[in-house]
Amino acid sequence: MIQPAANLPTIPLSQMALFLDVDGTLLDIAPTPDAVVVSDELKAVLAGLFAGAGGAVALVSGRTVADLDRLFQPLRLPVAGQHGAEWRITADGITGRISTVPERLRDLAVALALRHPGMLVEDKGGAVALHVRARPELEGEIGQAVEQIVAGFPDYEVLHGKAVFEFRRKGVHKGAAVATLAEQPPFSGRTQVFIGDDTTDLDAIDTVQRSGGYGLLVGPAGPLRRPHDVRNWLAGLLQAGGPDGGNRP
Repeated sequence: MIQPAANLPTIPLSQMALFLDVDGTLLDIAPTPDAVVVSDELKAVLAGLFAGAGGAVALVSGRTVADLDRLFQPLRLPVAGQHGAEWRITADGITGRISTVPERLRDLAVALALRHPGMLVEDKGGAVALHVRARPELEGEIGQAVEQIVAGFPDYEVLHGKAVFEFRRKGVHKGAAVATLAEQPPFSGRTQVFIGDDTTDLDAIDTVQRSGGYGLLVGPAGPLRRPHDVRNWLAGLLQAGGPDGGNRP
């Protein structure tokens, strides 16, 4: 069983490779993915961290890269989207992608959602997510249905998150995404720090801890209990180790 780090890292920002989940970690969970709020204050903190860490700050999310760029604009950070189905190693780099979800699998997911009003389908290209936040009583039923669907697609699996089920290609997860980013400058040779809040983040927590880094799980049992705590810690990290100026992404 993965045991997230119990204490916050005390190493300087200049020695960190910082990987950040978004929903539930940086941002408070909202009723729908489009309803989240990204404050100018958070954008300023991330820009400062990016400069202070020499560019070794990345968003690692289930969202698409395009969606992350839209939410955090004008920032353009290194990023792993769709749990690693998309990635951009540097802020000014080109986004790479794996193949898209098979059309038949996508159609079955959409048909399942249409039979249950209130469910939300999110077609990300490299993955398809079914959100049941508005219909929590359906979680058990939908959980069984998605497992039946994915059984017909041996290269795919279902990722169970908080009120969401996501069809994704096997081997595509945040742990693999972090490992890929960590091998490249400016992330290589640094102490890895990952912060996430969900079961979808456990692969990344395991990956960074195996590297000797810090995997932090946001929640009641950890040092960071909610996104507000994460934002405050990042702001304090910037104040302690970030420069007053520098290039911005």
